[in-house]
Amino acid sequence: EKIEWIVLARDGNRALLLSKYAIEWLPFNTRSDYDTWEDSYIRKWLNEDFYLSAFNASERERILSVTNLNIDYSEDATDNDKPTADRVFLLSLDEVKTYITSVDVRKAQPTKNIYGKGYLLDGKVMWWLRSTCGFNSSFGAVSIGVISYDGTISEGPAEAEVERGVRPAIWVEFDS
Repeated sequence: EKIEWIVLARDGNRALLLSKYAIEWLPFNTRSDYDTWEDSYIRKWLNEDFYLSAFNASERERILSVTNLNIDYSEDATDNDKPTADRVFLLSLDEVKTYITSVDVRKAQPTKNIYGKGYLLDGKVMWWLRSTCGFNSSFGAVSIGVISYDGTISEGPAEAEVERGVRPAIWVEFDS
């Protein structure tokens, strides 16, 4: 499926893009002991499988490698989230608050490819962010930031069997 992108920000000849739709339905991790963006399954999938299959060689040349700050938003922050170099990534809590102030733009529909794979509410899916929010006793697991069906910022468990929508983000370089 062709990916539609939303331009979230421009900086000189660079632009931050976010997929308009949730393009996949994946767990944050496939093992319960990986609860940070740095070690997550979804990061590996985005920067390897997705990156190589979704973009041709000339498109990959325009996608910039960026250093992402990965802040632990828990009250007992452990500084486990180290900066990472990524070409494809999920947005952080701060990036959502900065670049997507409209709750309606935060709401995500699935692509036809993933429609029916995950739970929908009014045709919308929850989607992952990369921010760690600490241990949540309600989940009995570390929680990761998510955008809920209604576009609000929330959190979800990073357990291996929990899947959410994926909206990749990329910084691209373009000609003036």
